[in-house]
Order: sequence, then C-alpha cells, then structure tokens
Amino acid sequence: LLKQLEDTKKREKYRIYGELINTYGYDIEEGARSFTALNYYTNEEITIPLDETLSARENSIKYFDRYNKLKRTFESTNNMIEEVSAEIAHLESISNSLDIALSEAYLSQIKEELSEYGYIKRKTGAKKALAIAATGSGKTYMSVFDALQVKPNHLLFIVHREDILKKAKESFDTICSATEENYSSGFFTGSQKDKNCKYLFATRDTLSRHYKEFDKNAFDYIVLDEAHHASSESYKNILAYFTPDFLLGLTATPERSDNGDIYSIFDNNVAVEIRLRDALSHDLVCPFHYFGLTDAEGIDYSKIKTEPGTSKYYRRNCKYAHGEPPR
Repeated sequence: LLKQLEDTKKREKYRIYGELINTYGYDIEEGARSFTALNYYTNEEITIPLDETLSARENSIKYFDRYNKLKRTFESTNNMIEEVSAEIAHLESISNSLDIALSEAYLSQIKEELSEYGYIKRKTGAKKALAIAATGSGKTYMSVFDALQVKPNHLLFIVHREDILKKAKESFDTICSATEENYSSGFFTGSQKDKNCKYLFATRDTLSRHYKEFDKNAFDYIVLDEAHHASSESYKNILAYFTPDFLLGLTATPERSDNGDIYSIFDNNVAVEIRLRDALSHDLVCPFHYFGLTDAEGIDYSKIKTEPGTSKYYRRNCKYAHGEPPR
C-alpha cells in the first residue's frame, strides 16, 4: 500500500502537463515529441513529453486521464491505509486481551468479537445467499469461483434473457473446462434442451413451462442471475419446486420500485455487496457519463411486438424507424 501511495505522487506532474498543453497548445507543431513551456507555478521552463501520433488536445486529455486515475488511487489507498491501521490496532488490543484472559467465558467473548468483525467466519449452514455487485464488476465470475469451491454434482443457472445466458455459459466453460474433470454444460431454452450435462443453463420462461420434467433434487446448486426478477410468479414456481443444497442470487439492483422483497427470498443473507460507487473507486468498472433522453414525439410504441433486448427486436424496429411497416 505504501509503495502504491508513493507511485501516486506523480499525479500533480501530469495535471500540470495537461494544463500547460491546454495553455500553450497553439505553439505545438504537429508530430512533435516534446515541447518546452513556462511553468507558471514555479516560473521555470519545463519540457513535456508528447505522443507524436496525438494532437495537442489529445495529449492534454491523456495527461488529465493519468492524473485523475492516480488521484482516485491516492484517495482509495489513503482510506485503505487508515482502515488497515485501525484494524492492526484492534487486533493488537485483542492480542493483549488474550494474554491476560483468565477464564473460558472471557475467551468466548473474544471469539465472539473476532467473529463479529469477520476475522473468524461463522459456520452458519446457510442454504441461500444474495450477491449484490455493480454491472460489469464480475458477478458471473463470483458464481463460477464459488461453484469451483463447492463442486456441485449438478448446477442450474437461470436468467430471463438468452443473450445473458450465453455469456454466462461462456464464462463457466472457460474456467471450469480448464479446472474440472468431466465438465459438461448445455442449454435449456426454447430451441435447445440439453438434460444430460453437469451444468445446465436455462432461460426463465422455458424452465417455467418445463421444470416438472426434472426431479426436485436434480440440482444441488442453483444460480439465479438478475435476481431482482425473483419475485415474479414464474420464478416463484421454479424456486418452490426445486430443493437445491444452495441457492445463489446475483443482482446489481436488489431494490424494486414495486416494493417486492428480494432479500427475504435469499433469507436476508447478503454474501457480498459492491455498489457502483465502490466498483468505480476500486477501478472494477469504467467511469461513465449518463445521458437521459426524452421520448420522441409521434412514435406509437403499441406497434412494437418483439421483446426488448433481442436481435429480432433491434432489426425490426430499425426498419420501422426508417419507414418500413412492422410485420
């Protein structure tokens, strides 16, 4: 951490480079590898390296990007150092308490304190858990690596959209095929119904019509992706039917506008929580700008017949937008 903090000291240099390029950029020749300018902070000349393939503005943006990244790293590293220092102090106080513990009751109290702060993991025997993590921060891989630890005989992965399902299967196949013997996987969708495989990837709608074709105990591990949909009737029937050893829900947005209670479906057991701000501060996802657009006037959405998110939806409505009537 201290080395990481030391590395962030360059951030101010990059900020000054960006400012000076913005100030004197009109003097920079195309293809220049460097340029010398007056640093108005120190009243001294400074030579700034340039990427000759970029314009002055692009070089400035490049330096400001470096500055902002190091600034975020500096802030998060400082916070981590403070947290670690506080944690070390806490553990030292517990160590001192252990040295002077005189009774079994006192030792039990110390153990309880260690459990409360997460230093000792409780063996709760939980059968359900909800993993909350921002979009793009790696929820699917969380389920992959947890499955590798559990080593289920049969795993069922459910999600409401086929495009998400295919990507999830790719993630599992990439990791599990390289680490597990006798790994096999398949789809249970409207167009493909593989049953004789170790890991089965099913769409919600297809499974909701065919779940009774499986034994109730067919899967010892079930992953429910986009778990904020778990309060729907189709999911309720599926979850009421199967009896897995463990049910894992994955979502970025557990709060629902209809006040549906997602937490209780997973016994209020939140295994991990990485909200968007946390993911951004730890560089798990890229910073972004969000633009809200109002609906264009004169569009009759009642003529849209295909499901949003599918390739058919985009093809048909692109044609409609260009004046072709919907079919």
